[in-house]
Amino acid sequence: MLLYQKIRQTLLFIQTFSAIALAGMPASGRPGCPEPVAPGVPAGMIASPVISVERALDSIPAAAGCGDMFFDLFIQTAQTEQYGEAVLSLIFVHTGSLALISEYTFSGYCPGGQCVGSSVSADSLLRVDISLRGVISPGAGASGRKRLSRIALRGSNSCITAIGVTDVSLRMAGTGRPVTPVIRSAVTPDNSGDDVCAGEVEFSCSTPEGNPVKGVGYTITGGGCTMTGTVDDYSSKLVCLCPVKEQVIRPFKSDDPLNGVTVFDQVLIFRHILATEGLGSPYRMLAADVNESKSITMYDVVTLGKLILGDSAGLAGVASWRFVPKNVSFDQGTNSFTSDFTKNMVLSVTPGRMEASFYGIKTGDVNGAAGERPAGERGRTSLAFAEFRGVAGSETEVPVFAPELYDLAAWQLALRYDTAKYRLSDVRWPEELPAFQGRDWHEPRRGEVRLVWYSGERAGLRVDRGTPLFYLRFVSLENDSEGRISLSGDMESLAYNAAGAATDIQLDRLPAAAVLRKQAPESWEAAVYPNPVLEHFRLNLTMPRGGYCRIRITDQFGRQRWLLEQYVEAGFRSFNGPDTLPGGVYFVQFVTEWGTRELRLRKF
Repeated sequence: MLLYQKIRQTLLFIQTFSAIALAGMPASGRPGCPEPVAPGVPAGMIASPVISVERALDSIPAAAGCGDMFFDLFIQTAQTEQYGEAVLSLIFVHTGSLALISEYTFSGYCPGGQCVGSSVSADSLLRVDISLRGVISPGAGASGRKRLSRIALRGSNSCITAIGVTDVSLRMAGTGRPVTPVIRSAVTPDNSGDDVCAGEVEFSCSTPEGNPVKGVGYTITGGGCTMTGTVDDYSSKLVCLCPVKEQVIRPFKSDDPLNGVTVFDQVLIFRHILATEGLGSPYRMLAADVNESKSITMYDVVTLGKLILGDSAGLAGVASWRFVPKNVSFDQGTNSFTSDFTKNMVLSVTPGRMEASFYGIKTGDVNGAAGERPAGERGRTSLAFAEFRGVAGSETEVPVFAPELYDLAAWQLALRYDTAKYRLSDVRWPEELPAFQGRDWHEPRRGEVRLVWYSGERAGLRVDRGTPLFYLRFVSLENDSEGRISLSGDMESLAYNAAGAATDIQLDRLPAAAVLRKQAPESWEAAVYPNPVLEHFRLNLTMPRGGYCRIRITDQFGRQRWLLEQYVEAGFRSFNGPDTLPGGVYFVQFVTEWGTRELRLRKF
C-alpha cells in the first residue's frame, strides 16, 4: 500500500509540475503567441528557456537490443544566453524492469562523462540525475537548440508510461542567476498513445496451404522510426520493434515470379470465369486477380500466360507476392474483394513478445503450389518429335506429338534449338485439338521457345496416339543440317490432367516414319484466338494454296452478325474480328474450297 501511494504521489507531482510548466507555453501552430515567461519574472525581461526530453530515433547503435530505448535532453532559448549550470532529475514511470545503460549515455557538457547517474526509487520508478557544469550556449531560436545529454535505458518487458523532470537548477553563466525553465515531456501520464515500449515480435509467413515462404522482407515503421530486415530461412524470426506504441509491419517479396505458377492456374481461372468450377477460397481469388483489378476476368488469364511464356509484359507493375495478416477474416459467401483486408498489420505494442503472422499469396498461384514443399516424385509424360534435316533457305515443319494415350487438361513446354542451324518462323496448331481452348507461344530469347495449351472443359482430353500437339516451323540456315530440339531448364515442362495432377514431360526423338500423319496433303486450318475473349480477337486461316474464303459469324439464334468474303493467299493469314459484338455465344463459320468448319466463340 505504501508503494502504491508513493507511485501515485509521484505521478500527481509530475502532472502538477507539467501543468505549471506548460501554462506559459504558446499553443502549437498559433503564430504571434508570446514567448513563455518564467513564473515570477516580469514580461519583457528574460524569456524562459525550454528544456525538453524527447525520444531519440537517430544514431542508434547497431548493437542496441530490442529492449534498448533512447532519449535526448534538449535546451532551447528565445534569445542568446549562456548558462553555467544545469542540474535536474528525470523520473521514468514504467512497467517491467528498467535500467540506465552507461556505455550509451553521454553528454557534450560533461568532462570525463561522470555527470549522469541513476537510482531506483520504487519498482516502477527510475530516477536519472544529470549534473552539467560549464558554458552552455544554445544560441537563439529553433536553430540554436542544443542537446544536453543522451540517455540510454534498457528495459525488459517494459513500457515507459510517463517522464517527469524534477529538481531543476538552471543558472546563468557568470552571474549565477537562477532561471526557471519551461519543461516539455515526450511521454505524459495521461496519454497512453505516447508510451515508449521495448518489445520484439515473432514475424512469420506461410502460404494458406501451410508451406513456409522463404526470403520475406519486412519494414516496421512508427513515430519516425523505420526498421527493415529479411527472414532468410523457413522459420519465423524474432524482430526488434520500434520503441513506439503504434507501428505498422509490412511484408514484401518480389523475387521468383514463376514460383508455383503454371498453366494449370490458367485452367482454374478459366473454369471460374466459365462458372464450371469455382475457386472456393478467398485467398485463391486474391491470387487469381493477377492484375489487381479486384475482379477475375480473361485479362488475368492472358496476363498470367504472358508471365509463363517469358513475355516481359507479364505482371508488369504488379507485386509478385501479396500478404494478408492471418487475423483478417473474410465474409463467408461473398466476393473476397468486398472484404476489408489490409496488406499491413498495425501493432499496438505491449510488453513482452508479440506475434505478426501473415499469409503469403503468390500472384497467379491459384492451386497453392508456391512456397517450400516436401519433395515428391512425379510421373512422366512422353512427347516426341520427328527427326528432320534442312536445306539452307528452306522451311521445315516439325511435329511434336503424343506417342501414348493420356488424359489432357493443360501443358506447358520450354524447348531449345540450335540457332546456328535454324531460325524459328512460326508455330502451327493442328485441327485435331478442340477450338474451345487457350493456346499461345512466345520466344523470349532466340533459341528458346515456350508454349502453353489449356482446355476450359472439366473433363480431360483423350489424345490419340501420334496426334500432333503443335508444329514448329524452322527456316534452315545451313545445307543438309541435322535438326534437334530439347527441353529447356528455364521453365518446368509439365502436363496436367483434369484433376490437376502434374507429370514431368519427357521429350524423345523418333524416326519420321513413326509419326502418325492425320492430315491430307492439302489440309487447311481455321481458328479463333483468343477464345473466350474479353475484347479483341482474331480469325486465323492457314491455306495450302490461294482461294476464295467466306467467314461468317452468327449468334446462337442463327442471325448473321458479321461477314467477310475475299480471296486469301496461301499460307497463314489473320483477320481482325469485329469489336462490336456484345457478350454472348457465337458461331464462326469458315467456308473454303476444301470444306467448311464451324467454331464456337464466347465473348465476355
